[in-house]
Amino acid sequence: MLQYYLELEKPAVSPDSFQVDHFGYANNDTFKMRYLVADQYWDHDGGPIFFYTGNEADIEVFANKSYSGLMWEWAPEFKALLIFAEHRYYGKSMPYGNESFKGPSRHGYLTAEQALADYADLLTHFKADVPGAGDSKVVSFGGSYGGMLAAWFRLKYPHVTTAALASSAPILQFTGMTPCNAFSEVVTKAFAKESNQCTNAIRTSFELIRKQAATEEGAKALKKQFRLCKPLAPSNDTVLRDWIRNVFAYLAMVNYPYASKLTLPAPGHPVKEACKFLKKNFTDVQSLLDGIYRAISVLTNYTGKIHCNDLSDNAGTPGIHAHHLDLRSSNPADPESVVVARKVEKMYIKKWLREAQASA
Repeated sequence: MLQYYLELEKPAVSPDSFQVDHFGYANNDTFKMRYLVADQYWDHDGGPIFFYTGNEADIEVFANKSYSGLMWEWAPEFKALLIFAEHRYYGKSMPYGNESFKGPSRHGYLTAEQALADYADLLTHFKADVPGAGDSKVVSFGGSYGGMLAAWFRLKYPHVTTAALASSAPILQFTGMTPCNAFSEVVTKAFAKESNQCTNAIRTSFELIRKQAATEEGAKALKKQFRLCKPLAPSNDTVLRDWIRNVFAYLAMVNYPYASKLTLPAPGHPVKEACKFLKKNFTDVQSLLDGIYRAISVLTNYTGKIHCNDLSDNAGTPGIHAHHLDLRSSNPADPESVVVARKVEKMYIKKWLREAQASA
């Protein structure tokens, strides 16, 4: 069962507060960071700690078994303690409460480096204060940005964490290290796998939208075509194209073989479902744009309850398979490649724990 230590009147463990700035001397402010603990599987005589390096959302999202199911499935076998730490400036872990985002003097401390230092402090205090945890080796887990944090945590704090599983973590996606079009290529491959007609239709639609949005009349037609909540200004047609591009990217990200709700409800194999409306040779502009609308509605209006589309909604980053599918709970529909990946991951985690224990 999960325990919410931050919310207890007298926390069982945890320092009273975390430094807002771990690396300077001018700011001595502190804050409380929320973390969740599940100990029902834990061997108190040195069982490992599975630590989730929280990323950009409320930690309850990541502690959910549909998101981090791999940790929950492995915990009984490893006799592990589970800890899910909330990233500063998300959920209830606000350094300055409602004023946390009021200017750089407040939100300037929202960095990966500061978050990693929070996690190091948390684990250091936890292992020192909780009976039986002192000899527990830590395995860090994370998906997407959380996966980047897990990998960096192992690199920067090797004395705190023994191993890391970084799922769908774009740790090399920085200028000068990864081509700028790498992201788009991954998205394109997901749709091309279903049909070249599908990818061609999407490419063609962007230019058609640009041309149609150039006039007031065309912009009004696009607002109606895509059920937009607000008027589309001819001078700002890229907003619609960028939004559509992000929806397709998000479809690739949630391309799980089963129905899911990472942030929005989606059917199983959503890329295939979307491409059903685009796997044809279109003979006119209107039918192609109608196909595009029906394709994106697989995600934007899967429930049929959305009356209009808000262009301020954004999407995330896809992986080669659906986003961090290996980190989610096992499912009979999982592709064989993911089943194999989990076996390899478990093999290495066991190996690294044995080596760490032997050298202790």
